[in-house]
Amino acid sequence: MSVGIVGGGASGTLVAARLLRLLPGGTVYLIEKSNQVARGIAYGTDRDCHLLNVRAKGISAFPEEPDHFVKWLSAHGYGIGDVGSQFASRKLFGVYLAEILEEARASSNASLEIVNDEATSLCKSGDQLLIGFNGKEIVVEHAVLALGNLPPRWPATLAPLAADPRFIAQPWSSSTYEKIGKEDRVLLIGTGLTMIDVVLSLQQQSHTGPIFARSRRGLLPTSHAQNAAGQVEFEAGDGLIGRVITKIRESGDDWREVVDALRPRTAELWQTLSWRERDRFRKRLQIYWDVHRHRMPEQVAADIADLMSSGQLSVGKGQLSFVLANKEGVIVEFKTQEGSEKLAVDWVINCTGPSGDLATAKVPLLESGVQAGLVEYDPLGAGLLVDKDGRANEKANVWAVGSLCRGCWLETTAIPEIRTQAIIVANAIAIT
Repeated sequence: MSVGIVGGGASGTLVAARLLRLLPGGTVYLIEKSNQVARGIAYGTDRDCHLLNVRAKGISAFPEEPDHFVKWLSAHGYGIGDVGSQFASRKLFGVYLAEILEEARASSNASLEIVNDEATSLCKSGDQLLIGFNGKEIVVEHAVLALGNLPPRWPATLAPLAADPRFIAQPWSSSTYEKIGKEDRVLLIGTGLTMIDVVLSLQQQSHTGPIFARSRRGLLPTSHAQNAAGQVEFEAGDGLIGRVITKIRESGDDWREVVDALRPRTAELWQTLSWRERDRFRKRLQIYWDVHRHRMPEQVAADIADLMSSGQLSVGKGQLSFVLANKEGVIVEFKTQEGSEKLAVDWVINCTGPSGDLATAKVPLLESGVQAGLVEYDPLGAGLLVDKDGRANEKANVWAVGSLCRGCWLETTAIPEIRTQAIIVANAIAIT
C-alpha cells in the first residue's frame, strides 16, 4: 500500500506514525515543504517562552496512553514536581512528536519517505492518485491532506506597508525579532494568542520599548485556572448556541467548566447546526468562543498582566483606518468609540492569526483537487467537506485532517482532537 500525506506538521506526523504502526508493508510518503517535520507553525518555535495551552497530562499523542507525554518529559529530565499539571514548551512538544515518528519508523514493516517539497497538484489516474510538485509526481493509493493552518491575512488598510521592511506580515520566524531595537515602539495588529507569542518573544529579548496591541474588539485570551471539567450536559436541537451562552453566563466564575465539558461533544453538537447557523456563529460569536476556549497558561496571563500594569504593554480596541510610513516611522490611526487614536511606531507586526478563509486562499493543491472533482470546499469556505471519518472523497480515497475539517467539525486544530482524527483515518486506510 502507498499513502501520500501532504503536510508534515502535527496532523500529518500523527497520521504517519499511526500508519507505520498499522501497515504490514508499503510506503508512507510524508510531504513537507519546510526542512523539518513534526513542528508546523505551532511547534516550530525555538523559544522556551512559548508554552502549550493544555497541561502536559492532557496532550499525550496517544489517547489510549494518556500519560505518554508526561512520562516522556520525566524521562528526558523536563519538569519538577507534578509534571502533568505543568504547561510544557511548544518547542519540546515538537521534539516529542518527531521522536514518536522516528520510533514508529524504526519498528515498522512499512517504509517512510520524507519529501521536502511543496505539493501543488492532486489528480486521479485510474485507481491511483497523483500528487505533483516541482514537475515530479508521487503515485499513491491514498492521499491524506494535512496542510495545517493558512498563513495570516492582514487588513486591507495595511496595503501601503506591504513592501515596507518595518511591516512584519508573518510573525512566526525567529529572525523576526532580531531587527527590532530594544527601545523601539511596536504595534501589534490583533490581540489573540499570536499577539501573546510576540509579546513574550519581545520580553525574552529584554525589550523595553512601548508595545501597543490593537484589534477591533480588544479581547485578550482568557486564562486557565486550577479546576476540573464540570458535569455539564447539552442536548442537540434548536437554540443550542443560545443555551450554551446562557449556561456560561449562569456559571459565573466556573464558566471554564462549561466550556471544557463541551469539548468532547463539540463536533457532534456543531453538526446538528445548519450551515446558516454555523455561518452566523462564525461571523458573530467565533471570536468570543475562541478567547474562552483557547486559553493562556496562568503564568503567561500573569506576565501579560504585569506588562500591562507597568504600562509597557497597552491593549485596546479600534478599527484600523489609516497608515502612513515616513522616514521617522509609521503613523497608524484607529477609529474608536471616543473618536480616533493615532500612534507613531517603529514597527507594525501582523498578529491576526491564521486565516480561516480556505476557499479564498486559492491553495494550488486544493484548487487542483477541486478542479479534478476530488475535494470540495464546505459552504462556509472554511475547510473541505468531509464525512465523520475524515473522508473528503470516499471513492478516490482522499482524506483530510486538522484545520481542513474546521467547517464540518469546528474544533479540529488542537492535539486532543487531531490525535483522534489520526486514529480514525489511519485505521480506515489500513483496512482498505
